Amino acid sequence: MGRLRTLAISVAAAGLMVASAATAGAAAASVGGPEIATSPVLQNLAACVDEKKTGDLVVLIDTSGSLSGTGSNEPPTDPTDVRVAGAQALLGGLARSFDQVKADVDVTVAGFDDDVTTAVGFTPLNRDALPDLDGQLAAFADRDRGAETDYWTALTWLNRTLQDKAAQRPGGRGSTCQFAIWFTDGEFTIWPRDGSSQPELDPLTSQTKDIPGFEETPLTDAGTAEQAKAAAMAEMCRPGGIADQMRAADITLIGVGLGGTDADRFSFMRDYVENPNGSCGAEPGRGVFVPADSVGDLFLALAAIGELDRAPAREGPNPVCQVRLCPEGTYTFKLDNTISAVHLDAVVDDGSKALIRSGIQVTVTPPSGSPIVIDGNGPDTGTAASELAGASFEWFTGGPLSVDLLRTGGQDWTGDWKVTFVDTTGEHPNAVSNIAVTLTSDFAIKPIPVDPESWRVGESVAIRFQPQTLDGAPIQLTELPAGFTATAEVTLPGPDRPVVQIPVSLTEPVTFEIPADGAAGLAIVVVKVDGQVAGQALGAVTRQATVPVQPPFGAPTVAPPDQVVDFGETEGAQARSALITVQGPEQGDGCVTVTAGPVQGPRDVSAQIATPNGADCFPVPQGQLVAVPLTLTPSTEGNGRLTGDITVALAPSADPQRASDQAVAFRLGMKRLPNPEAKIAVLIAALLIGLLIPVLVMWLVRRMSARFPPAEAATLQSVALDVQVGGGRLTLPDGGQLAAPADGWSAVLPPGPGRRTLMLSGVPLRARAGWRLSEPGYAEMDDRTGADSVGAGDALPPHDGKGHPRLPLAVQGTWVVLAPRQLAVSPIDVVQARLVLVVDTAADEAKRAELAGRAVAEAPEAFAEARRRARDASGAPEPPPPPTPVPAGGGWGPPPSAPSGPSGSQPSPGWGAGPQPGSGGGQGAPDWGAANPPATGGGWGPPPSGGGGGTAPGGGTAPGWGSPGAGGWPDERRRDQGWPG
Repeated sequence: MGRLRTLAISVAAAGLMVASAATAGAAAASVGGPEIATSPVLQNLAACVDEKKTGDLVVLIDTSGSLSGTGSNEPPTDPTDVRVAGAQALLGGLARSFDQVKADVDVTVAGFDDDVTTAVGFTPLNRDALPDLDGQLAAFADRDRGAETDYWTALTWLNRTLQDKAAQRPGGRGSTCQFAIWFTDGEFTIWPRDGSSQPELDPLTSQTKDIPGFEETPLTDAGTAEQAKAAAMAEMCRPGGIADQMRAADITLIGVGLGGTDADRFSFMRDYVENPNGSCGAEPGRGVFVPADSVGDLFLALAAIGELDRAPAREGPNPVCQVRLCPEGTYTFKLDNTISAVHLDAVVDDGSKALIRSGIQVTVTPPSGSPIVIDGNGPDTGTAASELAGASFEWFTGGPLSVDLLRTGGQDWTGDWKVTFVDTTGEHPNAVSNIAVTLTSDFAIKPIPVDPESWRVGESVAIRFQPQTLDGAPIQLTELPAGFTATAEVTLPGPDRPVVQIPVSLTEPVTFEIPADGAAGLAIVVVKVDGQVAGQALGAVTRQATVPVQPPFGAPTVAPPDQVVDFGETEGAQARSALITVQGPEQGDGCVTVTAGPVQGPRDVSAQIATPNGADCFPVPQGQLVAVPLTLTPSTEGNGRLTGDITVALAPSADPQRASDQAVAFRLGMKRLPNPEAKIAVLIAALLIGLLIPVLVMWLVRRMSARFPPAEAATLQSVALDVQVGGGRLTLPDGGQLAAPADGWSAVLPPGPGRRTLMLSGVPLRARAGWRLSEPGYAEMDDRTGADSVGAGDALPPHDGKGHPRLPLAVQGTWVVLAPRQLAVSPIDVVQARLVLVVDTAADEAKRAELAGRAVAEAPEAFAEARRRARDASGAPEPPPPPTPVPAGGGWGPPPSAPSGPSGSQPSPGWGAGPQPGSGGGQGAPDWGAANPPATGGGWGPPPSGGGGGTAPGGGTAPGWGSPGAGGWPDERRRDQGWPG
């Protein structure tokens, strides 16, 4: 559904007037709302996106089995996949917000359990992309079988992904606003790889984890797995660890925990996200943790995050009215004509793990005119209207509801509006509703630095404050609207990031002094607007501006001020070199010295950074842009990315002590050197590989070139015939002479993807290349279909060592005969089979007859050899010679060579006795043609009593194994024996 929202990063009303408290047994009001509504983290993130117009977002979704209850005795935490609905509402709100402020934000979506799987690569997050994104998110409804909730793998991947993405931006990390939304329903778990995980869960992907100290340690017992988990937590939260790396990279992390009342479950997650007491890392937190007690809270929390700083007002729970409207099931909010739009998110539940939609009716009652009614039994999306406003709505998967109200042009919608939830069935007496309402007002204040080139340490600077609409259009005001207040502050550069409070004026610029002992770098000016609309308190709308602060006159400047010094990669602790660009002073010469500031990255690694002349101040002549060479020396070797700040002291050459410091970011990729034993092993392996590479390349080329000819090379037809083969003959099932049929031919479809598969009259083939370099490519039965056949084809050789039939890759003008393996390895002489003929569509009757004749002449011997190969491969015994017939009426006795078995058992491994004299009614020869002979006592058991064989010359039924009927293989027998089609 397209939400009818004309405004984005907006002012949101809070403090709804609610009708009554919840009924007994209702869940407590969510604690997730206030964290979102008042969070400066989201306000500052919205201001960043509005200023930079560029962003990168990662949505990281738990896919563990606890969501569905799989592999656990606990009930599922999200049985109706409300997390999917919440994620869709989240991205929908963000996309419309970013479109409104004309920001280009890329989003990637991934799931995590014991590993991370990317569902959507980085793609622009805008309205046009929402249908595809919603479809990808919908697939997460079935992704709930993971065996672990591995924070280590998830967060290391998250950190790496966002930092790599920032490095790809033309302006580096300073040019983009990066944030991630991380959802989970469980605490950090790593399970032992001892086979104890539930079979219903997805298999664990690896025996090891890349946790420092455990990289090569199989996690095969509970103790080792627990030790690895503890090491991972310590590594993430140590000074300079992953948490600090994300914070130093200005990544905003929003954590959402389903089951938020369990403080112990999410204590580590909260510490990682917010670092409230300094227990996880040395850097202050740059995130917000949002607990969700239920799936209803989860939806409202995710939807609210999508509003950024619009601060939805959370209310409830209220009891759901039974059958008819009631005051206790009603929410009331006030509007006036300064409100341009209203957005409502709502959920209804009865205390179970699922939400309710069926039978629920939502009525929106305006101050005057007809109400707007939304029926839970109606369509998923739709529109409705009253005289004062139009509404669009969407019921999400799992039961949540979103409604957007837009004032009808020229109408006055001032007054009390009511929203009531009714259970029209009366079947949910304990049901309650929770809502979040966002009221949109079109007002913000943008800070604009005056003469930003003049912002300098020790100087007086000025800021102008521009009222504007939410999409950036200027508004001419000399004073704030009634009920509004505005505050502003400047965060100055420096290790302590000092903050200066300044007043806000709409009539003239405001000036303030940058301290003389301050640092150079980037300052951030932030303005927040608070107030009231329609008598209700508003959330804050935040706007910001970033401006470079130059060092004092006479000192050089870092140009550009937000550059990142890239030292490339190093092996071991080898020093690496890079350049930093510095602009000379306007008057006189300057100089710079450099030292390493705080670093983040591999454990126990620090860095020394120096210019070529060591401790001396490196000269930067007046007015010149100088590339200052730097050398970084790691203190020890490590694996991973080393990041941090270079402290650059900028000073006049005449007075190096009068320096201003500026922090400049750097990065270095690090790799450990292999140990000597490993190096020798690698050398030996390299020598062997060097010798094998030419052979491997030739073999690979052959394998890749094994393809069927393209469809345009020839237009083919094929036909499949039921036949019997054996005794040196290939005939029709009734023993008649075989000839090419006049009809029944069907077109051969073009080869499959890559021209590696082909279907001939229901017989699937795949292209193969032999292992020997001199062996030509060929086609064989595609045993991936489950059909295991023995046979021979029109190729050299006509079969492989196990009796599988082969054809040349150019199948035009070829034949293949094949039979089920179980039948082919039996002692039956003449077996039922299938013959496939392939010709060009232009082939005339003579060509087809010639092909059939070749099959009749060549197939019996080739098929007999294939049967011998198949018996040898399967260990089946060679069949005995046929027994000598006895006079009529005498019956069939055991073969002379068959020794008698133990008393009461069948002879083994010989042949069982036939029927008694006269039972056959004639003197026909025995027929060894049954498809499924029993294997009693290690050999073939007795023939079925009373016949089952072929027709004897005398008109009776010969004992022994029955021959196929004249009609060929019945369809059900074809399936039993593995025939395709």
